[in-house]
Amino acid sequence: MRVLVVGGGGREHAIVRALRRSPKRPEVLCSPGNPGIARDARLLHVAVNDIAGMAAAAEREGVDLVVVGPEAPLVAGLVDEVEQRGISAFGPTGEVARLEGSKVFAKEIMEAAGVATATWRAVDTVDWTASASLGSIAPPTAKVAAPSFTITGAGYRVCQRLLPVLASSACITSLVPSRANM
Repeated sequence: MRVLVVGGGGREHAIVRALRRSPKRPEVLCSPGNPGIARDARLLHVAVNDIAGMAAAAEREGVDLVVVGPEAPLVAGLVDEVEQRGISAFGPTGEVARLEGSKVFAKEIMEAAGVATATWRAVDTVDWTASASLGSIAPPTAKVAAPSFTITGAGYRVCQRLLPVLASSACITSLVPSRANM
């Protein structure tokens, strides 16, 4: 069996190493990988966001299973693309991956399904006075595969200064102001 692990971070290195310990002894490929992963798997040099290129490489290499680690290629539909080519894949389809990849989409789905969730509003400017009392802020762009975090308990003035910086760097997941400091 030949397995292609997609990605180049610590998660993908752990997957590669776990596959190498398997009693089935699969041939392990990784793309794009990194120098550490190169000690444990043969690297293919396809960018993680090149969905068509990655699927073509899997087909060309005779891969039996593609394991996708990063969120971005999942949301972009890599699993769908390799499965259309008759290759098995481990990971959610693009539509399902959107639940994790887009906080706005996830909130919309939860609201439509009646799932209890924190009140929220998507914003893209510093002028979010009306949203501040809602408790949770999410950017409408919902960029994927960027570092993300939540700021809680910050006062309005702190949030007002942080929002443009964080939003422009595509690393904000949510900003939760302290109700006492609004």
